[in-house]
Amino acid sequence: MAEDFLPCSYDTAKNTLDDAYIGLPQASDGFGCYAPVLVKTADAYLKTQDSEKQGLDLTGSSEEIICRYIASGYPVVMWITIGLYDVYEEEGWTTEDGRTVMWCDLEHCVLLHGYDKENDLVYVCDPLNGDVTYSMERYFQIYEDMHKRAMTIY
Repeated sequence: MAEDFLPCSYDTAKNTLDDAYIGLPQASDGFGCYAPVLVKTADAYLKTQDSEKQGLDLTGSSEEIICRYIASGYPVVMWITIGLYDVYEEEGWTTEDGRTVMWCDLEHCVLLHGYDKENDLVYVCDPLNGDVTYSMERYFQIYEDMHKRAMTIY
């Protein structure tokens, strides 16, 4: 899917992580991308499948909104940090048109597919660690610290 549908670029003079995957997913020198890029990727793929579904950028959504999507059966891709480590951002680059890109070295995407408020748990599919359970409070704090970036297919 990445080779056929993911917009990728090494041109940081023109692109941010909202415009394209900076680098290549299979390369060690890539930075990644944010929700708008995955929404474009999902939409391009779903169109080839004649699907009525489409990507939905949930960036900025509250914990309550995210949980509503999960409860309705829509897993949500979310930007957190590897292992829920504290977020430390540093400046990555500034584009020619003046957009500043901040970068978190431990940035990571996972798929939230369930939660248990009573026991303070979230259930996550992590591409590095498989199925993982985290403290719901800590998970959503890191999500907030990572600027509430999320998306789903709806």
